[in-house]
Amino acid sequence: MESCAVTIQKRRLKWLGYVLRMKEDVIPKAALEFDKGYNWRRPPCGTRKTWRKIVKDELKSQVKPPRMTLKVWDKEWFDIFKEIALNRNQWRGLIRDLNVAGQGQQCLQ
Repeated sequence: MESCAVTIQKRRLKWLGYVLRMKEDVIPKAALEFDKGYNWRRPPCGTRKTWRKIVKDELKSQVKPPRMTLKVWDKEWFDIFKEIALNRNQWRGLIRDLNVAGQGQQCLQ
């Protein structure tokens, strides 16, 4: 049985693949591809991490880029995973093969 953290991570990545396969004009896809720009500021009581940043950090910790520096990976991660997500079987394989250590409480299913 998987831990709650592992279950949440897998579901978050499944949702990311689903959103990446959506049409360009759909709101979740537009929100994911939103670029803050230089003049953008977080609202006073707003969250500090965006959903995109959370997913990026999870993927960075799980998927080690073989021949890419982390600086390049930070710039190109979205395009790489966008291309992988277009092939649903490849995306599912990526999620299945993630080396995730299940620790913590067990989820009830």
